Amino acid sequence: MGTVKEIETMNSISIYKQSTEVIDRLVLASLSVSQDYPSIKEDGDLVTIGSLKGINNSTALKNIPYEDIYNDISKNDGYHIKLIDGGLLSLQYQFIEGGKRLRKHRLSFFPSPVLPVYDEYPVLYENDELFVDIVKNNIVRFPIRFDYDPENQVNVIHPASHVSFGQYENCRIPVSSPVSPRKFILFILRNFYHRAYQKNKNIFDKKMQFVTPVHSISEEEIKIGHFNL
Repeated sequence: MGTVKEIETMNSISIYKQSTEVIDRLVLASLSVSQDYPSIKEDGDLVTIGSLKGINNSTALKNIPYEDIYNDISKNDGYHIKLIDGGLLSLQYQFIEGGKRLRKHRLSFFPSPVLPVYDEYPVLYENDELFVDIVKNNIVRFPIRFDYDPENQVNVIHPASHVSFGQYENCRIPVSSPVSPRKFILFILRNFYHRAYQKNKNIFDKKMQFVTPVHSISEEEIKIGHFNL
């Protein structure tokens, strides 16, 4: 009761390959305007994918206005993908046992608090059919973060895998499992760039590098509101 299953099948090679493939597809669909492909680094037993230079991960957690957080991340290139409307995505994973076992991950989405001006990305405003759900004035933009951190798991209170919305300190909604790059990107596209996703379903729904799904949610967490990915 309350324990988390061992993660044995999600490995560094499959995650690295899928990260690259999913970014390729964002570029092909003309949704990414700037990208820095995640690197893979080995340090003895530790394998890290997607290290971000020039920015501390804690920036996103500081008690400062969201616009300042976004600007700091953007200015310091603290992201892997910049979407057409300024949204920033990052993919970070860490493995142990030579890449065989996932230790933790952080997958982040920081939407731009202010849309780019027309001169920067005119296609954003000219193609109403494709981007109308992005440029509407009544949209409230907020950050989203998927974390996997079993070392700090506290049953229900701090699930091993969880998603946070906004900057709410105690918003940790349980997620059924660690999240692969493909599932993360498709979650963002389907829910926040829906028309662009529908337009490019033939690109994003094609088979790509397989990542074996595993589960980390506890029995108690299944009984409360959670995401099944």
